[in-house]
Amino acid sequence: MRIFDDGWGLRALAACVACGVASCAAHAHDMMYVGQTSTGRLTIYIDPAIVPNMMYQSIYPEFGGWVQTEFGIETIGGPIPEYNLYPISPLADVRLVLVSGDPGIVLQKDEFQGPLLVGESYYLGNPYFHQHPIWNITEPEIGKIYKLTFILHDLNGVYTDSAPFTITFGCIPCPADFDRSTFVDIEDFIGFVLAFESGEMSADIDQSGFVDTDDFDAFVSVFEAGC
Repeated sequence: MRIFDDGWGLRALAACVACGVASCAAHAHDMMYVGQTSTGRLTIYIDPAIVPNMMYQSIYPEFGGWVQTEFGIETIGGPIPEYNLYPISPLADVRLVLVSGDPGIVLQKDEFQGPLLVGESYYLGNPYFHQHPIWNITEPEIGKIYKLTFILHDLNGVYTDSAPFTITFGCIPCPADFDRSTFVDIEDFIGFVLAFESGEMSADIDQSGFVDTDDFDAFVSVFEAGC
């Protein structure tokens, strides 16, 4: 269930190179950027403003708990010396290897093959890649911060492994509680409708990156179900 770049993400990255990585996240959802250091080691840039990355209650029948699909990984499109971040060779073949993780959070493998286990790798591929894994909190607890630690590994040996890095996640309260009052009531429905009509991203209930009728249907479903 990888989502490949349609060209927009790379154009956005190219446009962002002059202004630095941090501003790029706003252009391509919440993205982490893979590159190499000046010494030829794989590395990743994670904007501190997007961690912990917050998940919503899953609307997908395949995955229970809380799910995030917007938090993605892509290769950097140009050099950012101030972050010691440089583009990687198309000869590389990059994998995301799980080192450790807290109980209750997983990265789902492709094709519904279950959670990624410690020591297993998730395919990223040859540059340029732009992918959105399925991050899944299976045992949600509001207020708790969950951690997953990875390294980046190049199967073709062009680059040495990255240093271990940790990604953090949390749970946003039930999406039916749109106004975060801790109660699900008509005020939530009204708040959602106003946000939906204005096209605000808070109304992107299905986390598709767009506000459309699918979000309206999804909100009606979670509202009827309550929390």
